[in-house]
Amino acid sequence: MRKMLAKFKEEEEKFKTLQETKDLGIFRLDSTELKNKLKVSPVNKFKEFEKMMPDLTYGWAKELIKKLEEAENRLNKKPDSVQNYTEYFKY
Repeated sequence: MRKMLAKFKEEEEKFKTLQETKDLGIFRLDSTELKNKLKVSPVNKFKEFEKMMPDLTYGWAKELIKKLEEAENRLNKKPDSVQNYTEYFKY
């Protein structure tokens, strides 16, 4: 996710610095239309990302809760042997 956000911000910065017009000899290149079309892509991707975030965070939270419950169950059991005792403290 961090990579996606970083890429989005990087693309956004590139668009900010993109010149809309450039003189090439007797011609003037106008890239306004191209810039507007390309600008839509990162914005759409970011909107898709925003829509995915609740599902992703719910999945992560659910996974974390499962791991915490497993750890709690493991730590609540009293070790009944030397080996279990050492494993308990390693955990």
